[in-house]
Amino acid sequence: MSDAFAERDWEQLQGLYHPEAKLQAVMAGDESLSGMELVSAFRRAVDEPGYRPPSWSSARDIDEHAALVTGVAGRRLEHRGLSEGSRAWVMTFRDDLLYRSRFFATVDEALRCYRDHGVDLGISEGDGTSTA
Repeated sequence: MSDAFAERDWEQLQGLYHPEAKLQAVMAGDESLSGMELVSAFRRAVDEPGYRPPSWSSARDIDEHAALVTGVAGRRLEHRGLSEGSRAWVMTFRDDLLYRSRFFATVDEALRCYRDHGVDLGISEGDGTSTA
């Protein structure tokens, strides 16, 4: 995923997402996006002054269905500036494609979400919002 993003290969990136994907991105706040919506958001974001993609520091498998990624990410503030901080992402996979992704302030919160909700991560299928 990181390579496709770095190369701005949007078609390849979108091909890594499950057709029923619901994904959170720090830049999108708490809203969950489809793979196509997320790629569109990335395409817009890279042209914004000051945008920096997340910087991953570690990644590890939780089990055969999920991975935990940690790093630093920021989002543009409403009144100028950027809020940046450490984040933990849980990413789950179905049919070898990214199915769900949520970000959290801490690793403990991320792992608790996966333990409590499994591969769906508490993201509602219909409206793209979190039920956690």
